[in-house]
Amino acid sequence: MKPRLKSIKTYLIGVTVVFTLLVTLLITTFVYTLFSRLLSESLIQSTTYNLSLASESISKDILPITSFANWCESNVELAKYIESANQMNQAAKDYSSDPSLEIKQIYEREKSEVRQQSLASWKRLLEEFRNNRSSLYINRIIVSSFEGNYLQISPTSSYLSLNIFDTVTSLPGFDRQLASRNILWTGIEEDPFGEIANAKMLPLIRPVYAAYANDIIGWSYLSISQKIITDVFSVYELPTDSQLFVTINEQTYQVTQDTLIPYAFETIDLNQQVQAFTDDNGNSRQLITYPSSINGWYLSQTLSMEQLSTQKNIYFLLLIAIALVVMLMGFLLTFFLSHKINRPLSQLLHKLSSIASGDFSHDPHIEWDNELGEIGRGINNLSENVVLLMDRRIEDEKEKNQLEYEILQSQINPHFLYNTLNSIKWMASIQNATGIAEMTTSLSKLLRSVSKDTHQIHTLKDEIDLLDHYFLIQKYRYGGMLTLTYAIDDSDLYDCQLPKFTLQPIVENAIFHGIEPKQATGSIHIHAYLDAHQLFHIDIQDDGVGMTQEQIEDLLSANKDHQHDFFKRIGINNVNLRIQHAYGQGFGLTITSSLDSKTTNRGTTVHIRLPKRRKP
Repeated sequence: MKPRLKSIKTYLIGVTVVFTLLVTLLITTFVYTLFSRLLSESLIQSTTYNLSLASESISKDILPITSFANWCESNVELAKYIESANQMNQAAKDYSSDPSLEIKQIYEREKSEVRQQSLASWKRLLEEFRNNRSSLYINRIIVSSFEGNYLQISPTSSYLSLNIFDTVTSLPGFDRQLASRNILWTGIEEDPFGEIANAKMLPLIRPVYAAYANDIIGWSYLSISQKIITDVFSVYELPTDSQLFVTINEQTYQVTQDTLIPYAFETIDLNQQVQAFTDDNGNSRQLITYPSSINGWYLSQTLSMEQLSTQKNIYFLLLIAIALVVMLMGFLLTFFLSHKINRPLSQLLHKLSSIASGDFSHDPHIEWDNELGEIGRGINNLSENVVLLMDRRIEDEKEKNQLEYEILQSQINPHFLYNTLNSIKWMASIQNATGIAEMTTSLSKLLRSVSKDTHQIHTLKDEIDLLDHYFLIQKYRYGGMLTLTYAIDDSDLYDCQLPKFTLQPIVENAIFHGIEPKQATGSIHIHAYLDAHQLFHIDIQDDGVGMTQEQIEDLLSANKDHQHDFFKRIGINNVNLRIQHAYGQGFGLTITSSLDSKTTNRGTTVHIRLPKRRKP
C-alpha cells in the first residue's frame, strides 16, 4: 500500500501560522515588558520629581527659621541682655549675703539696667521675628540665660505663667541640640505650651554666645508648627492608594491631611532611592525616597498601584491591537505563499510521477525563473540522463564481473605455495628431516596468516604464535645460537589486542643487527605487563651490540638519506606508525640502548606502549 504523502502546502501553512504566532507572542511579550518597565521608571521619576518639589518648598520655609535661630545665636544685643541678667543675679546673691548700702545700690543699678536692656532686646527680637518670612509657622520664641532670665514672643497663644525654663530644658533632645555645633533636628514633639491638647510642634534649640567671646551664656528655643510640613502636602497630588512619609533624624512620620503620625519602618535604607516596602496590609509595594537638603530629613512615597494598573491596561489593549495586526499580516502572507508555491509544486510532482511511469521526455513548463524552476530544470536533466546512466550501469556490471574473475585467479598463487610447502613438508618427514619439516610448517602458517587473515588487530596470544613460527625458522638458521623467552605478568594479558606483526619486525631487527654482529650466542626476552594507569606495555630486550642515540633517532624516523645498511630497515618505523595510526600519538615505540661491552647492560630494549583493549 502506497504511503500517504504529507502536503507541503499544509506544512508551509502550518509553519507560517506557528511562526506568526511565535513572532506575535515574542513581540507582545517584549513590548509589554518594555512598556511596563518604562511605565514603572516613569512613575518613579515623576514621584521623585514631586518629592523634590515638596522638599524644596519645605526647605524654603525652614531656611528663614534656621537663619533666625542663627541670628539669636550670635546677636550682640541678646547677648548683652543675658550678660546683664547674669550680673544682676550675681548682685542679688551678693546683696542677700551682705545687705549693705553699697551692695544694695549696685543691685538696684544692675536691676534697672536689666529692665532697660530686656525691653530693648525684646523689641529687637520682635522686629527680627516680624521681618522673618516664615514667622507664621513659629509658635513661640524663648531666649534665656542658664539662670532663668528669659525673653519670650508667642504670636499664636497667650503668655502662660508656666515654669518656662524648666519646661524647655526638660524637652527630649535639649542637651543634644544645645551641644551640636550645627542645627540638629530631633523630630516632632508634643507642644508643652500648646493650648490645644496633643498639639504637635518641631523644637529648635540653639546656644547663645557671649557678645565678644566664644562662651555659651544661654540658649534660644523656637517652637515650629507642624503646618510647615502639612501645608506643603495639602496641595500635593497624592494618589488614594499611596502613602507619604517624612523622616526627621531617623524618626519617620506618615503625612495625613493636617498632622504627622509616627510610623515605624521595618528595614528601610533611606539612602536607597527605590526599594521594596510592605505596607500595613501586608502588600508588597515600591517605596521612593528623596533626601532633603535639610540635614537628616527624607521624604518618601509608595508608588500608586492604581496608576500603574491603569496605564498597564491601556498598554495591554494597545498590544492586543498590535498582535491582531501582526497576525492578520501573517495570515495574508500564508495565503500568498500558498498560492505562489502550491501550483508549481503540483506540476513538479506530476512530472516526477511521469518519470516514475517511464516518461523521460523534456517538459519546458516546469522551468520557471526562480528556485523551483531550477528544480524543474534539474528534473528535466535527470530524465534526459536516465538512459545514459542505465547504459553505464550495464557496463559497470560487466567490469565488476571481470574484476571478480581476476580476484579468483589471483588466489591460485597462495594456494599453489601452500600445496608446494605441504609437499616439501611430507617429503622431509618421509626422509626423516624433522628440521626441514618444522621450518616448512612454520613458513606455511606465516604465509597463511598474511594472505588469509584480513584482520589488522589481533590478540597478544596470536602475535606470540606468529612470532614462534618465525623464530623457529631463525633458530634453525643460526644453529641454536638464539634463545627467546617470555614473561607475561598476567594470563589475562594474552587477550589484550595489538596490531598484527608488531613483535616480528622488532625481533628480526634484534637478530640481524644486534645479536648476529657480535658473533656469539644471544637471547631475546619479551616482557608484557600493565602499569599503574592500566596501560599495556611490552618490552623486547636483547643482549646484542647496541646502538647510539643518533642511530635510534634515525631508526624511528626511517631516514632515507643514510646509505649504511643499519638504516635501510623500515620495519621498526612501520610498527611505530601503525600503532600511532591505530591508537593515537600518545602510544608507540621508544628505544633505549647501550654500547658499553664492559657492563652487563649492553644491548637494546624496545618499549611498546599500548592502551589496554581486550578481545570482545
